[in-house]
Amino acid sequence: MFLKQQLLNITLPPNARRYHPDLVRWCIEFYCRSPAAYEHIRASDVLTLPSPTTIKRYRNFIKPQPGINQMSLDEIERVSTSVSELVGFLTLDEMKIKENLVMKDNKLVGFVDLDYSGADLSNDIATHVLVFYVRTVKRKVSLPIAWYPTKVTPAPALALIFWKILLECESRGLQIHAVIADGMATNRQFFKLISGKKEISLLEPLHAPNPICPSRPVYLCSDPSHLLKTARNSLFSSKPGGSKYMNRNGKDILWTHVVELYNTDKDMPLLRKTNLSLAHIQLNSCTKNDIEKHHKGETKRIMARPTLEGLVFTKRNLIFLAKRLLEKFEYVCLHTFSQDVLEAFFGNIRQLGHRARNPDIFQVSYGVQHITQRKIIKKIKGGNTTFGKKNAWTELCDEPLQKKNK
Repeated sequence: MFLKQQLLNITLPPNARRYHPDLVRWCIEFYCRSPAAYEHIRASDVLTLPSPTTIKRYRNFIKPQPGINQMSLDEIERVSTSVSELVGFLTLDEMKIKENLVMKDNKLVGFVDLDYSGADLSNDIATHVLVFYVRTVKRKVSLPIAWYPTKVTPAPALALIFWKILLECESRGLQIHAVIADGMATNRQFFKLISGKKEISLLEPLHAPNPICPSRPVYLCSDPSHLLKTARNSLFSSKPGGSKYMNRNGKDILWTHVVELYNTDKDMPLLRKTNLSLAHIQLNSCTKNDIEKHHKGETKRIMARPTLEGLVFTKRNLIFLAKRLLEKFEYVCLHTFSQDVLEAFFGNIRQLGHRARNPDIFQVSYGVQHITQRKIIKKIKGGNTTFGKKNAWTELCDEPLQKKNK
């Protein structure tokens, strides 16, 4: 496709050239990374590419505004018309950003947004960005559905945003079957609010009612990757006389047992075919979370109670969710139901800043718009997740991009 278009466009005058939508997406990404390099390639006639003015018309078709992403809603509506049904889930998290104010369209950008809370926080500069991300099981849709500049997002605000997004998605044919969040106290309170329960029960599924389809409640799950990492860190800290001490029937359960097992089996052919390495065994401050700082003053325990609760109700909810989805599909990959896609999205946002890996809210807004346009999450080298594509341009998408009128 690329070579055919180059051979065709090189013979045409600039105002008669036409470009494939995926070539436009590639050019947008190229231009976002380095406008100077893009202009140099065009000026040297190595490649025949759209002008920077044309690229800007595509990028500025919709002004990036906090709130529900209209471009994502349009994409959901487009995809839903070509498939029988869309089955997906929501995940949410916050990313730390640089505190900064930028003048844009005669308006200062960088304050906490008012849309989600209704409180007068206009004098507070945003320190985080809250992102709701929607993804379907068959990966037909994988987009940031909403984002908000924030400082401290309370559970009632999360609940309000959730109900709005649920209505927008369900009304466009995208079925929301689950919500995935990490195990922070605010998210647990958020789960209690939308489920209508004062306490999280360990004996029954935890779900929120679905006003659009009452027979299909939304299951609430903590991110399995975070839970397993926290449980692993509890085992790593297990030792007699320590803050945690795991034992069963008078026998110790210690991390040294894992190390000994690894040293015994590391030369076996079966282990060589896995991704398990010494870095997974010799943990440091970069490979494990500091659990103790979140639970100061507690008596000795096997692991933090929120972690134990999260493991129990998440396991039960994923079982019920799998049973429901197996009525629609031949198989279900539960690895899909995690925050990996959102972590990779945050990595893509940071990567757009080149060496400046701490973007401000203005850079985040254009990053969200850019990733929504290209509809691809790339694998980030050195990131905390393996999600994403190494080569993002292996499949063609013929859906044209909209651009701003002259």
